[in-house]
Amino acid sequence: MAGVNATGLRELYDHHAWATGVVLARAAALPPERTDGPARDALAHILTAERFWLARWRGEERPDWRDLGRLPVTASAERWPLLQALTRSFLADLDDAALERLYSLHTPMGRQEAIPLWQMVTHVIQHGAQHRAEAAALLTAAGHSPGELDYIDFLGARDDAMGSPR
Repeated sequence: MAGVNATGLRELYDHHAWATGVVLARAAALPPERTDGPARDALAHILTAERFWLARWRGEERPDWRDLGRLPVTASAERWPLLQALTRSFLADLDDAALERLYSLHTPMGRQEAIPLWQMVTHVIQHGAQHRAEAAALLTAAGHSPGELDYIDFLGARDDAMGSPR
């Protein structure tokens, strides 16, 4: 399983959720005209893609969240806690064996492949990181940096929130 286990994957998701939440909160605090366009689109894309994959893993109909790309960033920021809760609930029920479950995937290159769940979850986390970085760069260029989003910063924020000494 390439060194990935359910506990580690949940922690990587927690970092993704935290960092995306930081960027969404920073963007949502700005007037809509400051975040219309590419930053809004990148953040909405993170949510719509994650919701799509979660529905697929759970055997649900594909939800239509495409409207987020037309709404202010605050709409994405408002939906993010619900999506985190749904995804965390799904991940909480997984053990290492469940991560090996294969899903059929039609790739953008036109191939049909069987992909284990852990690779799909990893894809969602990395996909989110790409688009989060794009949004963060746009915010930073506009003088509104979301700050540090590194994994080590997540660990410190988590420890601080839990009152854990370092």
